[in-house]
Amino acid sequence: MLTSADEALQSIARKIGLPNLRFDTDRICVLDVGDTLSIEIEDKASDATLRFNAAIGYAGDFGSTALRLLLSANFNGDGTGKAALAINPASGDLVLGQVLDPRHHTADSLHAELELFVRRALFWQDRAQTLPADVEVDAVPDTDETINFRL
Repeated sequence: MLTSADEALQSIARKIGLPNLRFDTDRICVLDVGDTLSIEIEDKASDATLRFNAAIGYAGDFGSTALRLLLSANFNGDGTGKAALAINPASGDLVLGQVLDPRHHTADSLHAELELFVRRALFWQDRAQTLPADVEVDAVPDTDETINFRL
């Protein structure tokens, strides 16, 4: 089993042939996958976990139909596995994220988790570009009448 985030990152670096892969001063390492996807590997020392995050699209233009589909994918991991989709409130990006405890992984099992995460991120990056448009609903008529709501 791996004993630390640094050991976990070095095991990934060896597996993928990038021996100089290191955490920066913020304890984040960015791994580029092709030309369109970047995976952030973050060391969360506060709880001894690693976080994989991938910004896979801008969520600011998504309507309720698209958001419903994304939330449904999170249900019991049906469309995301051990990862989850979320919207970064600071940037508006749709992000796929996953938390792992390196102490529960060998180098091989951690690499397998990363490969699976990358495949899911690529899938959702592609899917985010083709999410369904919202169905237009009839406009609510403008009225001066008072509506009383009771709970």
